[in-house]
Amino acid sequence: MPPDKPILLGIDLGTTNTCVAYVRNKVARVVPSDKGSLILPSVVAVSDKGDLLVGNVAKDQMVVNPRNTIYGVKHYFSYEIVEGPNGEAAVVLAGKVYSLPQISAFVLQHCKRVAEATLGQEITEAIISVPAYYNDNQRNAVKEAGKLAGFKVKRIVNEPTAAALAYGLNRGFDHKVLVYDLGGGTFDVSVLHLHGNVMEVICTGGDTFLGGVDFDNRIIDYVLEEFRNETKIDLTQSPIAMQRIKNAAESAKIDLSLLSNVIIEL
Repeated sequence: MPPDKPILLGIDLGTTNTCVAYVRNKVARVVPSDKGSLILPSVVAVSDKGDLLVGNVAKDQMVVNPRNTIYGVKHYFSYEIVEGPNGEAAVVLAGKVYSLPQISAFVLQHCKRVAEATLGQEITEAIISVPAYYNDNQRNAVKEAGKLAGFKVKRIVNEPTAAALAYGLNRGFDHKVLVYDLGGGTFDVSVLHLHGNVMEVICTGGDTFLGGVDFDNRIIDYVLEEFRNETKIDLTQSPIAMQRIKNAAESAKIDLSLLSNVIIEL
């Protein structure tokens, strides 16, 4: 049998969620996570038993185990940030210091394992997308994370450029487009000029502290206030209750994209 044709993964390594895709027969397909979802939460944790958790299982315990859970949400994090051996920002996880590329590498390693299991072959190459405003140090950190995860990173591509390529490649356009990217933790807007197959980023802006998680937090605050008014009970003191409310708030937000109202049941 001839050897399998090498597969190049395209990875959107987000602050809140990560998405992995590949191209087969000129059609792009998303690799489902081990839970069957099209996205993987960018969450890393160490359990009470010392097990490394990545993705959904790490996210499901982040409220009850905040000190040993690392996630990309930029507000109200509980994990410890320290100085790394080379003066860079690092985090403490179960008493051990990890660089940020090492944390991202745990997510990318998980994506690699899932993709290899799904596609039935070893995968060693990837393209990783980053926000257009990332500087050289941030881009090098993402490339280092990919290397630590076992990938040969063929290219770091701007996220708005990737979106413009999907929209305008081989379509002969010659005009400007606006790419609107409201992610889980950040909000980016970029203007690009499309000329043939050349995609030029003209300008970019946005809010690095605004994303879908902020919508979740507003719903959480509403639920807590309503419950407190009705029962005089403060649920913020119960980590298990807060985890259930957080999960329900995110589900309600997603449902409200299609529905005019949603009932939250806890």
